[in-house]
Amino acid sequence: MAAARRVTAQQGVEATTIAEIAAADLGFGTFYHYFESNEAIVDAVQRHAGRLQHLAATIPNFAAALVDATMVRLALVPAVMGLLGKASWWLPGWLERASPHLDVEGTGGASPAVPASGLAQDAAS
Repeated sequence: MAAARRVTAQQGVEATTIAEIAAADLGFGTFYHYFESNEAIVDAVQRHAGRLQHLAATIPNFAAALVDATMVRLALVPAVMGLLGKASWWLPGWLERASPHLDVEGTGGASPAVPASGLAQDAAS
């Protein structure tokens, strides 16, 4: 494809022959196996260019997703949750009653006892 683009850019589509493109980068047998005419080459080059344009359109979306994942989810959300404290986890009463209560920490429903000395150490650090 690169050879076809290079030769047709220099000479123009009408003036370029298959032999010139094949001589630029490929063997004749390989080239004639894939392309039957100049129009077939031009179509292939245009399809290839379309894929490159699609890739160029995809890169900004990738960058936006990367910014979302790093800046918003790793920095902004934890910062806001830190500012809100326990209010970050507030649920309306009806939703609290409707949601299942799972005991993932194995405390049997009771909140774990935190020694007063542990609170003092956390506050000091």
